[in-house]
Amino acid sequence: TYSDGPWHDWANSIIQTSDGDYILAGGTLPLFSDSSGFYVLRIDSSGEIIWTEVLNNGNYSEVNSVIQTFDGGFMLAGMVNYNFGVTKIDSDGAIIWAEVFERDSYAWDIASSVVQTPDSGYAIFGKRGNIDPLSGNTDDFCLIKIDSTGDLLWMKTYGDSLTDFGTSMAKTYDNGFIMTGWTNSFSDNTDIYVIRADSSGDTLWTRTYGTPGNDQANCIIQTSDSGFVIAGYTDYYGTSQNTYIVRINGSGDVIWTKYFDIDDYETPSSIIQTSDNGFALLINTSDASHLLKLNNSGDSLWIRELLLGDFVKTNSIIQISDGGFVIAGEIAYEFPDSTDVLVIKTDEYGYVSWIADATRVPNNIHIFAYPNPFNKECKLIINSSGDSELTIKIFDIAGNLVRSLFTGEISVGQWNFKWDGTDNHNKNMPGGIYLVRTSYSGYVVSAKVVLVK
Repeated sequence: TYSDGPWHDWANSIIQTSDGDYILAGGTLPLFSDSSGFYVLRIDSSGEIIWTEVLNNGNYSEVNSVIQTFDGGFMLAGMVNYNFGVTKIDSDGAIIWAEVFERDSYAWDIASSVVQTPDSGYAIFGKRGNIDPLSGNTDDFCLIKIDSTGDLLWMKTYGDSLTDFGTSMAKTYDNGFIMTGWTNSFSDNTDIYVIRADSSGDTLWTRTYGTPGNDQANCIIQTSDSGFVIAGYTDYYGTSQNTYIVRINGSGDVIWTKYFDIDDYETPSSIIQTSDNGFALLINTSDASHLLKLNNSGDSLWIRELLLGDFVKTNSIIQISDGGFVIAGEIAYEFPDSTDVLVIKTDEYGYVSWIADATRVPNNIHIFAYPNPFNKECKLIINSSGDSELTIKIFDIAGNLVRSLFTGEISVGQWNFKWDGTDNHNKNMPGGIYLVRTSYSGYVVSAKVVLVK
């Protein structure tokens, strides 16, 4: 976890840089202040801080999207004083230029996504809103195009007479744009709303999707087959909102839809296509955050609960070269009613391999397994630098508990254990991949072992 100080710090977006570091971007709101700012951090592959910056303080400012630019710097897009705000920084976090696209005093504009275009300019998408007490609240999808120095080239709005709330945009393979959100302009309930535009922002097609209930979309990506996947939620199937995923082709025709009932008040926040052509999806619920893995047909392969405190919210996920995932969000950690930036690194099966904490988590436990792969017996060496209770459990790749290997107190030093490939009933397990999970002082360290039969 990372913090700029007491009260609220959060990350909305994470990317991996070309040299293997990570950039986190979100917001920071200091204690006893009503003025938040952009909060940007660069960490290395082990979670150690390289630099942090607080930028664009305003009445309410935060970053919702960060990208690495062609020149190795970064573009930040979000909200500054309830207007679209963008800031270009270099690789060390120094500001090159910043622009705020201000409107009248009733504006309530939020930029949710930014992409770089082939001409080295940028396209920024979000919702353009009005909170005029006389005319009422209205929202439209809004897409703006700026050049490489931040000058406005054009602005397009999309929508009908009522609320059309834009939440996510991606660049398409033909250098156009796919935009999503939700609308109540076409029915009594809210529908998922998708607009495809060309490189000039001109509409190619629009579609609505959903159930007879209320449906909303939070994120959209283009898939390797030039189609799209939309992740959101619906209230049609249960007593609260549940996860709802729609896959469409390049023309907007539905390929499949999926519904998942995981917990109460589910809100998907980020989806990616994975290296196996499946999908990984973050889902926040009323009391936890979850990582859901799907195959290419949208069927669930596994789900992991990322419950690390009284409050945890995950907002952005990427997959890295080892097949694992890096996840960013926020967690209530140290002070009451406050949050810190949270980063989690998992392996390819969603198990935590480190929780990034440059200032608090001690580097006090290591696990080493050999031989690996193994046939008859795998030795597990635990190196401890403190006194604490240790638990060791073995799980299969579906998350099922296979063996509770050890629970007890350990002290400083090296501790040796072994697993003979049997379960809690001394029955031989089949060959395959298993996860050794150790819990020590509230922290979890995992190791992957392969049983060969």
